[in-house]
Amino acid sequence: MNVLGKKRRRKQMQVKLFSVIASLLMIFSLFTPTIHAQSNDRNSAKANGKVHQSLFNTKKLAKEKLNNRLMDEFKKDEHVTFLVKFQEKADVEKIALDAQKSAKKAKLSANQAKLSQRSAVVAELKTVALESQSRVTAYLEQEMKEGNVKDFHSYHIVNGMAVTANKEIAEKIAEFAEVEKILPNEQRKLLEATKTKEKTPQSNLQNVEWNVERVGAPDVWAMGIDGSGTVVGSLDSGVQWDHPALKEKYRGYDSATGEVDHQYSFLDATAAGREAAYDDHGHGTHVTGTMVGSEPDGSNQVGVAPGAEWIAVKVFNAAGSTSDAILLAGAEWMLAPGGRVDLAPDVVNNSWVEDLG
Repeated sequence: MNVLGKKRRRKQMQVKLFSVIASLLMIFSLFTPTIHAQSNDRNSAKANGKVHQSLFNTKKLAKEKLNNRLMDEFKKDEHVTFLVKFQEKADVEKIALDAQKSAKKAKLSANQAKLSQRSAVVAELKTVALESQSRVTAYLEQEMKEGNVKDFHSYHIVNGMAVTANKEIAEKIAEFAEVEKILPNEQRKLLEATKTKEKTPQSNLQNVEWNVERVGAPDVWAMGIDGSGTVVGSLDSGVQWDHPALKEKYRGYDSATGEVDHQYSFLDATAAGREAAYDDHGHGTHVTGTMVGSEPDGSNQVGVAPGAEWIAVKVFNAAGSTSDAILLAGAEWMLAPGGRVDLAPDVVNNSWVEDLG
């Protein structure tokens, strides 16, 4: 074969080889979309599976946040008042300690340091509540416009809310990651006093009740400590402010002028919402007497701290009943009576216990 024939044959073989390769590439390209589609399908299925699992886990976690007693209440009533507890907690101990250190460094007076500390704590409580509740608040405001939420109230004394709405709203709130629990607004009732046949013990001191003597209060008075300069807060059924043993000690009463201002010294947190301090049950007046009571002339000392002043929040109604939402509102008011942190009491007294049966 001559040289020209060899070149022609080599060229034919190259063309044939190229054709074979091209054909293989075309055949492979036909299968590639299918392989790619199958791969995408598998990835999509995995992604959908993860989303489905995530939704399932969210629903499961949300269900675990809902209290069973609350769910039973929704079987009876369409709209129920319930409490929402949020995850985030204000580190009030740290805030108080930091404020104390700052006050010491700034050489503030004792009263200035106390006010600084209280202000810092209340500010932190409010900040934590405002920030962590923001998404749920926005949701509730929208649902309120649509008529699905009747009412809601935010608290900062604990990071929580009281919401009056239907079951669907409670379930939706439970899906928010920042929400820890959804609880019933439990009803509380004062225990009724029972009379016994036992004789009342007698005091060995004149004008001092036996129980006051028994706890050693007169010995403390003898050291010059009788509660003077302090304010005691009562969370109870209210107080009869003009009771002879309590009137002079009511912070809202000015004995020099005879004027009374209840704004910063009394709150009626019950449905009655009355302005002037009162007690239509009697329990609150009794225990306030045990705290600070005595006659204006110093006789008949029934209280352990007769030199102290008192303020009060009425949280129990005439029947001796209340709810957790009312108790929270009353306790929060004590942090800053009438909005003033500087008028918060030094001590808050709760002389009651709830019978859980």
